[in-house]
Amino acid sequence: EIQARKEEKFEERAFIYRYKIFERYHQRVATFIILTDSNRNWRPSEYKTELLGSEISFKFRTVKLIDYEDRIEELEKSSNPFAIAVLAILKSKQTEKRMDVRYAEKFNLMRMLCLKGYSRKEIEGLLSFLDWIMVLPEELEEKLQEEIIKMEGEAMPYVTSFERIGIKKGKQEGELLLVMRLLSKKLGPVPDEIKSKLELLAIDKLEELGEALLDFHNLDDLKDWLSRR
Repeated sequence: EIQARKEEKFEERAFIYRYKIFERYHQRVATFIILTDSNRNWRPSEYKTELLGSEISFKFRTVKLIDYEDRIEELEKSSNPFAIAVLAILKSKQTEKRMDVRYAEKFNLMRMLCLKGYSRKEIEGLLSFLDWIMVLPEELEEKLQEEIIKMEGEAMPYVTSFERIGIKKGKQEGELLLVMRLLSKKLGPVPDEIKSKLELLAIDKLEELGEALLDFHNLDDLKDWLSRR
């Protein structure tokens, strides 16, 4: 699970989420939490409760991405695909108010992942993740696509796949597919009536939703977001 902000009773919610997965699949579950917030002191790791001699103790592992801020060079040299994902999140936070800098960082990350020898599936997944995390204004996104197309067949051999999964301007259907996949992973099956509303959203609203859903906890949060759009 990815958690973007400090949350009261987060440990309890993590336990309930784990229990629901176990109850549904009856398989052992390992819980890993990726914390993308900027609070260096918030490091949840355990949930405990006790009543009348009955006790529950649930421990889980967390990764605090802010801890990697001084390891950028190490991440850039790493061949682990997860390193690209960590870089994307860190650089997205660092460039929240500097879209020109985010443009350059996003281009460099896209070029970097295509030069590291990843499989087609890994590249497509990471390109999709980059576009979800590092959202650019429309004019800069257009400029980025033009630069990428110039490099087709050279440093970025998977440009065609990149366009096909919906990152190029105008690929609203691809963006919808991406958001639906992320919502399903975060909240579980999405009801048909909500799917119908999502299909009516323009690509810029889908991109906003892609960022907002990091903070969703249940379908009510999604419904509330849609009611305000």
